[in-house]
Amino acid sequence: MIELQNVSKVYGNGDDQFWALKDVCLSINKGEFVAVIGKSGSGKSTLLHVLSGIDTPTEGTISIAGKTISSFPEKWLTKWRSRETGIVFQSFFLLQTLTLFENVMLPMEFSRSLSRKKRKERALKLLESVGLLQKAYLFPDSVSGGEKQRCAIARALANDPPLIVADEPTGNLDSENAEHIFSLFKNLSEQGKTIVMVTHDHDFSHRVSRSFIVKDGYVSEDHIVDKKVGQA
Repeated sequence: MIELQNVSKVYGNGDDQFWALKDVCLSINKGEFVAVIGKSGSGKSTLLHVLSGIDTPTEGTISIAGKTISSFPEKWLTKWRSRETGIVFQSFFLLQTLTLFENVMLPMEFSRSLSRKKRKERALKLLESVGLLQKAYLFPDSVSGGEKQRCAIARALANDPPLIVADEPTGNLDSENAEHIFSLFKNLSEQGKTIVMVTHDHDFSHRVSRSFIVKDGYVSEDHIVDKKVGQA
């Protein structure tokens, strides 16, 4: 599903250069639930950004589902990202002037992949799947942090992408809501979605298929978790 070959990302120029990623090589299979762990500033978010097409690598190649996205021109990369990748942020990034229903509708409005009627039906179905159907027409400031994050996950699934990347999606949540979000991702993985999640929660990192450690821009595999442990 995902293949990174000698990927590096450099910010700045000359003496002000900062290597956020250094010669990263990794492979992730379809349907795997992968945790990325590391200290602040280690390169975790940069890794997610190049995986999701938000940013492009300075060196190396990134292939996802057989497509070398690192060579896409920006126009095609934007189109690919909207259809093939769902992105979940720690801070939700819901539009406050739109209802939860309208927030979930938004990616489908941009891609125009379905008729207006089917877009509405899918948005409501997604909100139902994350337990928010009864709050579909509320605005984000009327719901809890956990509910906002569940809405953000529904929005990330709007165009049915095969890849979901999540940057500290449980970081602002209490333990109960964090467990609920983790369970949602685990279920998505079991349905065939590939999940790459940055987390500081070491309990979660030991309950996924695999985990990677990022340190000073280098990425190494921590371990492959026994499936019985991952299902605990």
